[in-house]
Formats: sequence, structure tokens, C-alpha cells
Amino acid sequence: MANQERGERTITVDGKDYIVKLTTGAMAELEDVCSTPEKPMTFPQIIDRVMRGSVKYLRLYVWASLVDKQPEMTVADAGKLIDAAGGMAGFDKLLNQITDANTPDPEDLRPQTAQATTTAIRGTGVRSTSKRVRSA
Repeated sequence: MANQERGERTITVDGKDYIVKLTTGAMAELEDVCSTPEKPMTFPQIIDRVMRGSVKYLRLYVWASLVDKQPEMTVADAGKLIDAAGGMAGFDKLLNQITDANTPDPEDLRPQTAQATTTAIRGTGVRSTSKRVRSA
């Protein structure tokens, strides 16, 4: 079962559930797969190509989103999954679910303020009555 608090979502294709989550490792591997020594690609560049309709990059993005929870998933399997979901046209709804799973909540992006600490109160309990002794 997908843990939504951890950014996981469940998609169902042909009656089978798949958990999607794009991990940092999967994003790095996606960059490796899409890059050449002459032309490295960053993750935002890959997402831009997915959003512009590149089938090649969409298939790789889907694979990367699935491989953490389904390690046996291949890139070819991701293509078959897209086909089983209705091809490019039918896959839109599932793509939105995958994208939602990989988009942080706006609340999580808010800058966090440091908690104020007070130095006047240290420790717990009553004040100690023991006295220091000279060391030998």
C-alpha cells in the first residue's frame, strides 16, 4: 500500500496496483540514462521534455517513478504499462497522479523559522546541592 505521507501514490492499470514515487536515486539514474558525455541532461530538462510530449522521455520518467517500489520494472515494461493504460491519450490521468506524487506540498516548501531557545533554564529537576571537590 502506498504511503501518501512519504509521497507515494498508487496507480491501477488493468486491475494491478503499482506504487509510484520518484526517489533521488531514481532521478539521478534518469539523468544518467538521458545524458551523453557530450550533452549532460539535468532532471528539470528531462521534465521539460516530458511536458512537451516526448514519448521517449515520458517512458523513462514513468520507469523511474516505478522502479523504487517495483525493482523488476524495466523501461520496456513502463512502455507496456503506458499502452495498457490507454496509450498517450489515456495515460494523462495516471501521469497527473505520478506528477502529484513527485511534487512537494507548498507547505513543505515554506521557509522554516528556527525555534527560539532560552539559555536561562538548563537541565531538569531541582537545583543540585553537591559541591565540587578538588581533584587529586
